[in-house]
Amino acid sequence: MTRAALKEVVNCMTVRGVESGKVVVEYGDVGDNFYLVLTGKVNIQVPKYDTMKRFKHLQTNLTKNKDELQNVLKTLERIKKTKEKLER
Repeated sequence: MTRAALKEVVNCMTVRGVESGKVVVEYGDVGDNFYLVLTGKVNIQVPKYDTMKRFKHLQTNLTKNKDELQNVLKTLERIKKTKEKLER
């Protein structure tokens, strides 16, 4: 990833503080955010009854999300290049 593309991604981020003990995501929720933990601890709990089944599902989703993220980054790069051309 180029430095410029990384800057575009960082510009889309926001800082969110979370109180100790607060649940951010429940097991099974569909995610629409990506979290980076800057300080503190995270406790992750996965029910035992379907851990492997769920793990395989998560692997599939992570692969799809990785591809989607790469597509978003490529789009951001194209937008940047178009903007630079227009500014010339």
